[in-house]
Amino acid sequence: TSPAGSLLDMDSVQVEGIKLFYQGTRPFLRPGLVAASNRLRAGELYRVRGVQNTYSSFSRFSILKYTNIRFQEVFENDSAYLDAYVTLSKGK
Repeated sequence: TSPAGSLLDMDSVQVEGIKLFYQGTRPFLRPGLVAASNRLRAGELYRVRGVQNTYSSFSRFSILKYTNIRFQEVFENDSAYLDAYVTLSKGK
């Protein structure tokens, strides 16, 4: 299984290089808002500050119950990369 859960049962949309998976008919946050709040960028080196800033950005939305960021190591050729999975959970 992927770090984000069962993605097979979800729909997705791509915005600003981010693949956003969601359940239901549409995402509960606008995809552009999710992309703008994400401080992790593809191709950049891992930085704790980027993770902290992402948590901070998403904590401003009262609609969110919690935010979780997990990383999965990916090996390609002779290099190792990290894929980031940001899980946003809607509050009741």
